[in-house]
Parts: sequence; structure tokens; C-alpha cells
Amino acid sequence: KNITQTHLDDWFGSGKAVDEKDIVENYKNSLPGSTLVSMKFITFSNLSEKVGIVSVRGTSDPWDAITDLQIWSPAILSQWVRAIIPLGSVWTPVLSRIIYLISLIESDDLEDVSYYNQVTEFIKYLQSTENYSSLEVTGHSLGGGIAIISAAKTGIHAVALSGPNAVLSHEAFGITTEDISRLTFNIIPDRDVVPRFDDVSTLFQNIRCLAPKNEFWDCHSSLRSLCEVIYSCGTQSRPALCECSKSLGYEEPKPRGTRTFSDACDNYDPNYVFDDKGVSAG
Repeated sequence: KNITQTHLDDWFGSGKAVDEKDIVENYKNSLPGSTLVSMKFITFSNLSEKVGIVSVRGTSDPWDAITDLQIWSPAILSQWVRAIIPLGSVWTPVLSRIIYLISLIESDDLEDVSYYNQVTEFIKYLQSTENYSSLEVTGHSLGGGIAIISAAKTGIHAVALSGPNAVLSHEAFGITTEDISRLTFNIIPDRDVVPRFDDVSTLFQNIRCLAPKNEFWDCHSSLRSLCEVIYSCGTQSRPALCECSKSLGYEEPKPRGTRTFSDACDNYDPNYVFDDKGVSAG
């Protein structure tokens, strides 16, 4: 059963958003080697234009965490050095160049974990088909960082959730700060460490994190951030998620009809929630 399609139908309406898993699998099978990156391609055909969104999975296992550190460790180290030396901000242009030189030394190792190259090539493949009037890319955590880089490489827009940034590392990634500023947007939860890797670009939005102070890592949860966005911006007439109130402590929304929120969530199972892979757990 395609869990992703089930959730898309529940949220957008039946058939309005399509999980194009065959397009992704056929593309991966056409490659000469294997690819470790996990991504989805969602299309919306009910709009006046045919829109496609590439969604890149976030960090989900120790290997992904190592990948995060390997790609962004030069930027993290540079930020630390800049913070402790006098007039550190003056050295920012020099640090970008140093990160680029480090990337040349580590080029073979970085190539092995450069998920952003694989996502970039997939986007270029989609662009070459000319089947879509608009393409965008998104992702959470590692996936958000990859989305930022791939968007700047291909000229499409990206929305990242808790994604590491690319301003200091732009030369190493082969992109420009102008393209990052023009094309990318990062959602940054309070007390979330990951979206503070590398320097934040021009377009971003800080959001609250209501997790307990001693559970700051929970601020990196994509579910918690989704609930914060829903409760801050509304659901555009779609139902609020039971998880937000039942598991994360958000206030129950006021009903617009005769059925209460508690009635709507009678079958809610606290062990059946979205995890950070974008599928259901439990």
C-alpha cells in the first residue's frame, strides 16, 4: 500500500496530488550505479499549470548524520573560529574561500556523499522532459540542505524545513550567494541546531518550538514544526492533525460543525504518527 498517496489524498483530496513513484524508480534504474538518496516526486494536475515538487528525505539514520557532518563540517568549524577571533565577521569572505579549498582536498570523499548532485541531476532530467510548467524542491534536515543546494544549481525554488544552509559553503557547492538568496527559503525552529549550520541566507522564517527545554532535539522534529505552522498560519480549510493536540500539547481547534475535535480523533493512535521520513510509524 502506498502510504504517501493515502496521506496526499487525505490532505489534498482524492487524486489531486499524485506520488509519482514510478518516475523516480525508472530514473534511478536508468543510472549506471546505485543512489543512496531517498526522494519523492509529487505532481499536482488539478491546477491551471502542472506543478511538480521533489521532496528529499531528511536525516533518518547514523549514516545520514555522518553525511551531514561530512558535507557541512568545514562550515561549522569556520563558524566556530569566526565566533572566537576578534572582528570575526571581517573574515567571512576568507572563510568561504578556505571552505572551498578544503572541499578540493576532500573532493573524492565528498563525491561519495554528495546527495545534492544526485537530486540536481534528477531535477535536470525533469526539466528536460518539458512536462511541467513549474518545478520546486523541498526537504527536511539533510533533505532541506540538499534542496537549497539543488535549487541554486538548477534555478528552481526551494523550501527547506530545518535545513543546513549554504552561504559560507557556496563556492564548495558550485553555487552563488545571489541564487541562494533569490531561490531558497528556510524554516528555522527555535532551539534547533541543524538549520544554524552554515550562515542563514536572506529568506527564512523563525518559528516557535514548544518542546520542553530539556528536550531541545525535539525542536528538529518535522511533525512538531508542521503543527507549529498549522497552528500559526491555519490549515486552509483542511482538518488539523490529531497528533498536534493529542501528542504535542497544542490547543484543540474549535469545531465549525457539530462534531468536536475529540470525536474526530476518537480512533487516534499515539503510536501511529508521521515520522521524519514522511511515512507513518507504528
